Amino acid sequence: SWGRPEGIQTRPGRKPRQTGGRVRGWQGWGQFENNRCRSLAGYVLGYGSLIHPADYWALMCGFDLMDEKPLWYDLAGYRLAWNVAMNNLEQLPNYKYYVERGTESRPDVTVTFLNIEKDQNSTLTALAIPVNDPMLEHLDQRERNYNRTKVGEIRHPRGSMPLWAYLGSEEGRARFNAAKEQNKAVIVESYIAKVTAGYAAHGEEKLALFQQSAVHSLRIRDLDRRRSQ
Repeated sequence: SWGRPEGIQTRPGRKPRQTGGRVRGWQGWGQFENNRCRSLAGYVLGYGSLIHPADYWALMCGFDLMDEKPLWYDLAGYRLAWNVAMNNLEQLPNYKYYVERGTESRPDVTVTFLNIEKDQNSTLTALAIPVNDPMLEHLDQRERNYNRTKVGEIRHPRGSMPLWAYLGSEEGRARFNAAKEQNKAVIVESYIAKVTAGYAAHGEEKLALFQQSAVHSLRIRDLDRRRSQ
């Protein structure tokens, strides 16, 4: 609908370039560039597994956001907390669960994940990751134990952009509290290892901040992840 784009070569994460002199007069360049630049919807605060470069770059590439860059953001009034959980014995369609290593047996545990919660005396340092509308839809489906909540705004060359964070749902926090009383709340070793490696990939300072703010007393279990049909 923008014209005849023959001779235009594109690569993921790069501005399309013209491969022949005739294409310089293609009338669709302005609309193409306008559409590409308008894809950004805002930012999502990454503080768990999404902090890992392999995760957020894969998402950004998959949703055509390679021209944007994540940035570190200090969110006043929040801190990290291990207090959102899933019941490992509950069968949910197209969702993860965990089994004993070397078997397909599900242990009777409640798997705990990172969350952020309000604390007026704390400031959370986390990674603001660019998102577009399709990526937001994907993350809303993925983060089933959380609710997307606007927590601030970030300045961008095209204006102020919303900053969202996934906060633990009431149900997810209730599952954790019940499991903790029954000594069933655990952290999966591969999850905490990935989050730790994600912060370490950004330097010793970021790793130290994470280790100081993510203290817990929960058991760590070496479990394998599976996904239901």
